[in-house]
Amino acid sequence: MESMATAIGVSVPVLRFLLCFVATIPVSFFHRFVPSSTGRHLYAAVMGGVLSYLSFGFSSNLHFVVPMLLGYASMVIYRPYCGIITFFIAFGYLIGCHVYYMSGDAWKEGGIDATGALMVVTLKIISCAINYQDGLLKEEDLREAQKKNHLLKLPSLLEYFGYCLCCGSHFAGPVYEMKDYLDWTERNGIWKSSEKRHPSPLGATLRSLLQAAFCMGLYLYLVPFYPLSSGWTDSSPSKQRWDCAKNVDVLGVELAKS
Repeated sequence: MESMATAIGVSVPVLRFLLCFVATIPVSFFHRFVPSSTGRHLYAAVMGGVLSYLSFGFSSNLHFVVPMLLGYASMVIYRPYCGIITFFIAFGYLIGCHVYYMSGDAWKEGGIDATGALMVVTLKIISCAINYQDGLLKEEDLREAQKKNHLLKLPSLLEYFGYCLCCGSHFAGPVYEMKDYLDWTERNGIWKSSEKRHPSPLGATLRSLLQAAFCMGLYLYLVPFYPLSSGWTDSSPSKQRWDCAKNVDVLGVELAKS
């Protein structure tokens, strides 16, 4: 793995992440062949956890589980304000993880941690809790988005874990609503088998793959000329290098009258 990482100019942790990230495509493809909705929820949760473990290590799954369980507990214990409670708990935990991991130098040396995926999970947790809180409102008090996404029933723990860890969006998003996940997994709404034509994922998948290949090729071409290390000084501790920046007076520019 070290030779492969050296060949493409990235660190081993980044290469491990890239391999797991690419693996989400075939893993997500096989999701549609799991025979039952319970099996698909289980498949989504287990495969998301496995890929997280392979990419970031065991501690990453613990970082995901802590806010997930706290968010679910808030929905069970105090539904009228579970969205607000979950918002502060989940974002507080995310900020704490960012501060903790940024205290070291590993990320400057090409390392990678689970905070990127944790940001996606955080948004999912908060979204689910807010939608469940909206389920208490009267129909006439709901906005259009709330009418579409509000949850009348508390998702089971398996459905919740499948939604949060679903490998197709676990590493880098995008974030979608719990209602959309349940419809897709349980073959409801536009995904009903009685419908004549289902939305095809092939076009969007191909477009995303081409965009990713272009960006990776551009990165591999430019990084020998502009390495990431050039943005830091050689002092200890290292500091950001501003000598090539055109604007370092952010407040002066933003508050300028003309």
